[in-house]
Amino acid sequence: MGPRALLLAAVLFCSAESSVHVSPEKVNVSAGGVVILPCSFPPKDVFPTVEWSKTDLKKGLVFLFRDNREDLEMKSPLYVNRTNLFLEHLKSGNASLRISNVQPADAGTYRCMRMWNNGQQNITKVELFVEMY
Repeated sequence: MGPRALLLAAVLFCSAESSVHVSPEKVNVSAGGVVILPCSFPPKDVFPTVEWSKTDLKKGLVFLFRDNREDLEMKSPLYVNRTNLFLEHLKSGNASLRISNVQPADAGTYRCMRMWNNGQQNITKVELFVEMY
């Protein structure tokens, strides 16, 4: 069986008013495992709103953090009780998403969008590959 968790150490800092990291990071995980999708921002005094979405997800979001808490209202039922941010690391600029009990349907392209009150936005894309064993 492959590794249960994979953590990419890649740190992406975007400083433009609105920027996108064009070529997605690529992450592999075994079905049933735990994966961490990387996303970061330059540490600031105010936390951004962090929105994790999946390009082929028809309804809802994967994860939404705003007003200093997780917002469950728009969360897709497919990700309930399986996703979280490392809230203790937000202060240092880490907005990486942890997905547990990874399913084959979780494979695809994810988008981490950071939004600040001043209108600044940064987007990082991560491509997740799920290996069956």
